[in-house]
Amino acid sequence: MPADRFAKRRRGLLRFLAKQNLPAAVVSRPADVSYLTGFEGGDGELFLADGVATLVVGALYLEEAQAGADASLTVLPGAVGRHLPDLLRGRCIRRVAAQSDTLTVQRWDALATAIGGRTLVPMVGLVDELRIVKDAQELATIRKAVVAAETAFRGLTARG
Repeated sequence: MPADRFAKRRRGLLRFLAKQNLPAAVVSRPADVSYLTGFEGGDGELFLADGVATLVVGALYLEEAQAGADASLTVLPGAVGRHLPDLLRGRCIRRVAAQSDTLTVQRWDALATAIGGRTLVPMVGLVDELRIVKDAQELATIRKAVVAAETAFRGLTARG
């Protein structure tokens, strides 16, 4: 999938965030990380702010992330909380959104600590809103899947 497709999705999320006065976000749900980056390893979080897209992955997934995620991303090993102070340094960001519905209380607290005196704001459903609208490639893939499912179903039902 072309890198510009992922960059366009990230810009869309930034627009949604801006409407809520949220200049930055940490995306942690694996399906959303994949949707926004192309990384399908499952152990990753995305920090997103205007002009910054950083994918942070566990050390075991670093090579896969560098190969599989789109090239416009910075990929770092470790936990996103460890990198947040550096990612936020020098930026006039007072509020950071995070997917509160996917984080444990311990992870939420760790992120809140990592962002210093900034406010951590719950973000629920914003990426889902982006994912509702399908682009031409997604629609083509869905159509192919429907044809394959119908063909398999007809094959099974023909046997009785």
